[in-house]
Amino acid sequence: MNDQFHTSDETGILIDELKQLLDEQQPADPFRQAGDLPTGLPDPVEPPEDAYELDIHFEDEALPDALPEKKSRSVKAYNSDYVTKGTPKTVQEKPAGQEQPVYQVPVQQTYQPPVRQARRTNPPKRRTPMREEAVNVPKKKKHTGAIILIALVLVLALTFFAGILLYPKRPDATKMKKGDVATILIAGTDKDGTRTDTIMLLYIDRDAEEINLLSLPRDLLTYVDGNPMKLNAVYGYGGCGEKGMELLMDEMVDRIGFRPDGYVLFDFDAVEELIDRMGGITFDVPCEMDYEDPAQSLSIHLKEGKQRLNGEEALWVLRYRSGYALADLKRVEVQRDLIKAALEQWVSLRKLPRGASALFSLKDGTTTDLSTRNFAWAAKAVRSIGLSGMQTATLPGEWRSPYYYPFAQDGADLLNRYFNPTTRTITEEDVGY
Repeated sequence: MNDQFHTSDETGILIDELKQLLDEQQPADPFRQAGDLPTGLPDPVEPPEDAYELDIHFEDEALPDALPEKKSRSVKAYNSDYVTKGTPKTVQEKPAGQEQPVYQVPVQQTYQPPVRQARRTNPPKRRTPMREEAVNVPKKKKHTGAIILIALVLVLALTFFAGILLYPKRPDATKMKKGDVATILIAGTDKDGTRTDTIMLLYIDRDAEEINLLSLPRDLLTYVDGNPMKLNAVYGYGGCGEKGMELLMDEMVDRIGFRPDGYVLFDFDAVEELIDRMGGITFDVPCEMDYEDPAQSLSIHLKEGKQRLNGEEALWVLRYRSGYALADLKRVEVQRDLIKAALEQWVSLRKLPRGASALFSLKDGTTTDLSTRNFAWAAKAVRSIGLSGMQTATLPGEWRSPYYYPFAQDGADLLNRYFNPTTRTITEEDVGY
């Protein structure tokens, strides 16, 4: 029994030595905790502050600044050498013949792989915003009626002017006419509007292609109802306006032998506005004009020579006479020259828009028995004939205060040659008394 027990003790010692030998042959477990180490082993050596003094080599791969984007939709597994931020990396070095203590070195740089989302194969469709419906918003009214009315007015205006230009009408008041001819009496009132200081006869003969202008002196002696008076006073004697002009037209039969086809009466304001609307007149002022008349609120100051006159300045030329040696006779001559210059400069296609505007603006400042088509006929005749051959004259006679007395025979000859629209010959009795 004792030998048996002895044998058993020896066997146990052999087993223990065998275990110790096996333990020496096995590598140390780096993850074994301090409490699991067998008793009797020496305490682990504390690592130095700088782990690299032990000549320990770390084979960490350099981290790229930015990983290239992968085309795959799924996220692939990353290298196991990279650890999550905050997790220490365990390093074990085993020098020959000695076990190296286990210590931990913190990782200075870690990498967190980005979380990628699956790429959309087709771009999202852009949604069209829904139109907000207006609530109780009144719709804009279409002014269809006004547009139609304006269009109708324009059409009528164009038709009107086309009719004027295409279908002019000759004034026909004179009997026994000798052809396509007409005469128009032109008169201009003074400042108070009771006397016609300007009296002229415009003669137009389209067959003979003649345009002439005759001046009748304002002091020409005439008789109305047996009463002697100056020709410029007949208008006021007849009551002014249309009645006064009708009386003046009847008196023309006794002074020139026939009644003109129509008349046009201008006042001072109308003449000034007409000239301004037509853009003025270029005129050669015959002399220096300086005149003051406070009673008529008249102040005339013009230099001699060719110049551009506006409406007010042209009116000064028409009224001025104090500086002329022949007084009113010279003024009549200057008036004719000014009217001739105006006709030459205004009767053109370029002035047609201005002429139409001036024609309508003169409605309140003129008195006439002519129609718009009559004016169109006269304007068309003046344009087609031209004014280069225009003859201007004053009824022959002499001034013996306070009247102007005509020369009957000279007057009749002049009228028959340049101003007679009839087939009848004008005689001395038609001009004299």
